[in-house]
Amino acid sequence: MEIYAMFSIAGVLSTLLLIWEYKYIHRLCSYVLKCLYFDLKEPEGEAEGVKQEKADVLSKRKEMMSKTPVKGDTFGEYLLAKDVSRRVQGVYVIRHVNFGLGKGEALAISGLLKHGRLKLCEVVAGFRLPSDGRLWSASKWSLNRNPYLYSRNITLSCQHKTLPEWMTVYDALALIAVLRGIPKNRVKEEVHNYIDALELHNYTYTTISHLEPKEVTRLHFLAAVIGAPPVIILDEFTAYQKYSVRRAMYSIINNLRKRGHAVILSSSNVESHMPVTNRLAILFDGTIYDIDYIDNLVARNSDPGYTVVVHLKNEVNVERMFSHYFQNFIINDVNEVLVNIQILDSDLNWAKIFQRMETLQAENHHIVYSYVISAVPIDYIYNSILSTEGSESGVATSIFTKYFKKTIKSPTAATLDNLKRFDKRYYITKLKDLPWSVIFHR
Repeated sequence: MEIYAMFSIAGVLSTLLLIWEYKYIHRLCSYVLKCLYFDLKEPEGEAEGVKQEKADVLSKRKEMMSKTPVKGDTFGEYLLAKDVSRRVQGVYVIRHVNFGLGKGEALAISGLLKHGRLKLCEVVAGFRLPSDGRLWSASKWSLNRNPYLYSRNITLSCQHKTLPEWMTVYDALALIAVLRGIPKNRVKEEVHNYIDALELHNYTYTTISHLEPKEVTRLHFLAAVIGAPPVIILDEFTAYQKYSVRRAMYSIINNLRKRGHAVILSSSNVESHMPVTNRLAILFDGTIYDIDYIDNLVARNSDPGYTVVVHLKNEVNVERMFSHYFQNFIINDVNEVLVNIQILDSDLNWAKIFQRMETLQAENHHIVYSYVISAVPIDYIYNSILSTEGSESGVATSIFTKYFKKTIKSPTAATLDNLKRFDKRYYITKLKDLPWSVIFHR
């Protein structure tokens, strides 16, 4: 009997160990929490770019399940994110994120740190698991089912300490190079080439713990790109770097794209992405507010055409003068000798409109003193989106919320009405005191 009891206990303990080892208990707990907690914020009122990206992701997923690849369609070939969300202590830091990356493509993600930019990079890189949704790399490896096969195709460069601080710069990069399959006879040359490119030659044999933050950022960038896997994720890699270093970084990224690597760039601004890609995703309040090419984003979030302000010497029939050079235009505002006109011709770009305005000024030099052409830049659109406050708190509620809900006292409507309001004073399509009077030295 004692032998039977011993074997029974051993069998029970072995079963529990295997259940724990293969994470069946974790999966059961996750499933129960997923049933108890739900997201009240529905993805309604989505931007056109977000809807199109979601449709492309669903189409790619159907293609992967049918195992019949479409020729010429590289969307999501290297990385695919489908309805990815992450919840931390009952609060959604990332919600309903969809995007795809193909061979040689680059995607820029602009958003603040508090809006979940770094959290999204961590989830996509496999550093953390999503609470909901699925991620695939190389069109077949899933993060949930094949975490090792998924993560070996992706590298991440961010503020996290990813290298042993007791190592020197050369030793750490040589270690990464060897682990990623670079032949031993080429490791030294490869490492020194990257070190010289980012001007780290004075720190080659310096211990990582003694490096300044700027040098650590460069080192993390090199650790991500040396012997790089198919997908590279870079977060704030150009922050506080001098121009020559940034130019070298952009050159390295563009060369990797030509070799077929997919790149994700994330930053708190838009300007740092421009030398690499014009495909932008704006992250706001944990979700992608809009995603598309920059020209399409500007067209959707600003007035069409170009705003032209002309400084006139004498009074003239502006409508008749402009009708000789442009077919479709609107006079926005007139103020003494300044005229604000919106040019709406569909065939115009920056080169053509400057060419026509130069011709207009040359043929009417006795009337037109000078002019300024402007358009709403993507930075202005991005900052205006971030300046708005999210209407949802991002808190995940459960079936027990109504019994244990914590009430938060909100200010009354009368109190809000008494607050000082800041009115918008300057418009690009109206002639106010600024900026046009300063531009024309009046």
